[in-house]
Amino acid sequence: EQTFQTKRMDKEGNLHSVNFAGFDMAMDWFPRSRDQDRLLHGDALDLLRMDGFLRVLDIFKVHGGLGFRPEDFRTEIATYGITIDPQTRWRLKLEERFHFADKSRAIVGSDQYHVKFEYQLSERWGFSLEWVNEARKSLATRKGRQIERVGLTRSYGPIDATFTYAIDRNLGESAFFASVRPT
Repeated sequence: EQTFQTKRMDKEGNLHSVNFAGFDMAMDWFPRSRDQDRLLHGDALDLLRMDGFLRVLDIFKVHGGLGFRPEDFRTEIATYGITIDPQTRWRLKLEERFHFADKSRAIVGSDQYHVKFEYQLSERWGFSLEWVNEARKSLATRKGRQIERVGLTRSYGPIDATFTYAIDRNLGESAFFASVRPT
C-alpha cells in the first residue's frame, strides 16, 4: 500500500495531512490443492489486484483498479469510479465494474454498479449504506439490486470497529459480520 500525502491548513488554522494519491497491490495465494480446485479451477494464485486513486480537488477523488491473472497476464476485471467527500459528515462513492467472465476472456462489458453512502453520526459513530446493482442477467445472477449492506462503525481511538448486515439476493442469504481496522 502506497499513499502520498501533503500538509494543509484548515479554516481554524490547524495543520493536517491529506492523502492526494495512492496505489495498492494485493494477491491471494491458496497453498492447499483442495482450495485451488474449489476456488480457482486448479490455479494457486488468484487475481493480482492493482488499485489507485488521485484526489483531483479537496472534495473530489477519482479511483480505478485492475485485476489480472499472473499466469497469463490477462485482465479479468476493471473498475473506475469517483468519490465525493466535502470533508463534512457525509461521503458518496460511485463505481462501475467491467468483467471478463468466460475462459476465453471475452469481455461481458459493464456488468455492475456500486453505490456507497457514508454518514458520520457523531464523533465516535458512523453509518454506511451500500448497494451493488447487477447490469445484466444470466443463469447465475439476477438483474437489478444484487447486494445490500448496512453498516454501523464505532471509533475506539486508534481502532474503528464496523458491524455490518448484508443481504445477497443472488444467493438468497443474509449475514451479519464485524471488522476491525486501524484508523
